[in-house]
Amino acid sequence: MSQTITVVVHKIATDGLPGTDYKLTGRVAFIWNGAIVSGWPIDAEFGGVVAGEQLWEPSEDCFGGPLFGVTHWIEFPTEVWNLGKEL
Repeated sequence: MSQTITVVVHKIATDGLPGTDYKLTGRVAFIWNGAIVSGWPIDAEFGGVVAGEQLWEPSEDCFGGPLFGVTHWIEFPTEVWNLGKEL
């Protein structure tokens, strides 16, 4: 049986980054190089902005270090690791 969910696609230029209160932990992914990658923007205090570009840390399922050039992030209704568990 399939599961239907609603996700919200945020444009960083208009909506900004996910809140720093971490209420969305596990529920954020971003679009990079045509793929949806789970992860989170790196805080500025940890070197997350280089030459004016926001860096994103992908989850451990995507190796290669911080990514840049992200223009949109995705908000899932539940933690990514819980998707499909109700099937």
